[in-house]
Amino acid sequence: MGLTIEDLKPKDFKITVKGVELDCKPLKLHQTLMLGSISDTFSNLSKSSEQDIAKANKEVMAIINEAIPELDGIELDGATILSIMTEIAEHTQPSDDKYLKDNKVTGTQNPKAEGAG
Repeated sequence: MGLTIEDLKPKDFKITVKGVELDCKPLKLHQTLMLGSISDTFSNLSKSSEQDIAKANKEVMAIINEAIPELDGIELDGATILSIMTEIAEHTQPSDDKYLKDNKVTGTQNPKAEGAG
């Protein structure tokens, strides 16, 4: 039996944070793109202003609150936020990436690199 249009619809998933199981909605494209921008801000703290960091933090919380509505309005510590974002990221990986990782297939970006192929 082949795939149907229903298989293309996003499906909620569960994540576990500090022993608490939470229902999580899949990220929308704009949220995934925002995470890239947020990651850049936090990766280059020496180049990021306080305003950039505050904006990135606010955006992270907005993404979490939209993905997990039951956390809306709850102040979370840094470790919990990182744990949530890690679990969400694991569920946003493309399925073919998960397949390759699960089957221990690795590769390199540079086909001319030593050991590639």
